[in-house]
Amino acid sequence: MKWSILPEGGADYPPRRKKAFQRKAFHKIVIILAFICAAAWSHCSGAAVPGAGELASQKKTAPRMLSSYGFNPDSTLASRIMPPPPFFLDYLRKLDGRDDYNHYALKAPERAMMERYLRALPPRFRKVLKERLVGIYFISPFMGGGLSDWVMDETGKVYAVLVINPEVFRRGLSDWLTYRERSCFRDDGSGVTVRVEADSGLSGLMYILLHEAAHIVDYAENHTPYVEHVLKSATGLKAADLPFTRGVWEEYEKPCAPANYRMRDGISFYGLSGGPKIPAGKAPELYREFIKSPFTSLYGSQSWAEDFAEAAMVYHLSKKLGGPFEIVVEKDKKEILRFSTLASPRVKSRLGYLEKMY
Repeated sequence: MKWSILPEGGADYPPRRKKAFQRKAFHKIVIILAFICAAAWSHCSGAAVPGAGELASQKKTAPRMLSSYGFNPDSTLASRIMPPPPFFLDYLRKLDGRDDYNHYALKAPERAMMERYLRALPPRFRKVLKERLVGIYFISPFMGGGLSDWVMDETGKVYAVLVINPEVFRRGLSDWLTYRERSCFRDDGSGVTVRVEADSGLSGLMYILLHEAAHIVDYAENHTPYVEHVLKSATGLKAADLPFTRGVWEEYEKPCAPANYRMRDGISFYGLSGGPKIPAGKAPELYREFIKSPFTSLYGSQSWAEDFAEAAMVYHLSKKLGGPFEIVVEKDKKEILRFSTLASPRVKSRLGYLEKMY
């Protein structure tokens, strides 16, 4: 695959190419920074919308065909932790231009943690994963924290596969989320820093599982019109058709005016789209605008797919697992702002929908 650097403001890349670039660009950041882990896969795309012809074409390829995988819906989720099929590993290698991708065999403590975290997912998530998750593949090295990708049967029913970077076992949840948040801001010498405080007893694996499982649930149940542009023709849904997106989103990446907030257009992560664009000194101002919005995270305000995944993740971490999820802004190591996104009145108005996952 040929790679191109995203110009300022984004470009009309096909969704899969832009996603792959996001992981590749992130990998370069990891090499430069050294001390931090890879970031979670992003489903947000500013790409031109593919038509039904592209979907028809993709459906004929082995990585997209359920029949390629020998899926057994009666198997346990734990038993689906397996080496990826050779055709899928080849697909990932070509997508990212990485010949060094290989299956990673979990150590006993890692497998035990994975199985424990799977049991800790929302009941609705576990049900959907049991019915629709074809395989769980640990790949190392991998350009990103994880990804969920769609698979389809001959009737058009959507299933999914899940890829996870084993590095998530070795990074704390707060560290993982803090790195992502800080990548939104440019160091301007102001002394302002941002961090996320989450459950210190959890690893980054919990974030990856919650976020990516939410995308899989969305693939299966359409809590948003479509997770990826290529599936638009398969669902035929619009934002106004669904309660989660109605009144919040107009288009995939365009919130309704009342849901938007000042400076949102400057948000980017991991150095993509010409970022980071927002000076760190502007972080307090940005968050004071953001807290008025219906979104649970800056990351979730990028698209309706990320909105659902982030809302489900934050809700479960805070309301069900009992851990904190707070944004903390400091200047010269002195705290100047702290808040929980779930305390926002507009976020609270959406929590009833998330409770349906239980």
